[in-house]
Amino acid sequence: MRLVISEEAAQKLASMQQKVAKDILRRLEVIAENPFANHPNVERLKGHKDWWRLRKGDWRVLYYVDRPNEQLVAEVVEHRSAAYRT
Repeated sequence: MRLVISEEAAQKLASMQQKVAKDILRRLEVIAENPFANHPNVERLKGHKDWWRLRKGDWRVLYYVDRPNEQLVAEVVEHRSAAYRT
């Protein structure tokens, strides 16, 4: 699957520590290769089909799998204190 980063998520990644941002991107690329495999620190969001959460330290990445277009879309990158407030 192709990895797509939303504009909002890209801005947040650009503003955080480079080491953490690179690690998040690396993990997303691995997940995109097989998004439905069992990955560490990844959980499905309850009540949301095809939405998942990646945990990296104090950071959360909320992403969904766009099956028809074969894309994994990273929609939100936030500190854990703000990640679920939408």
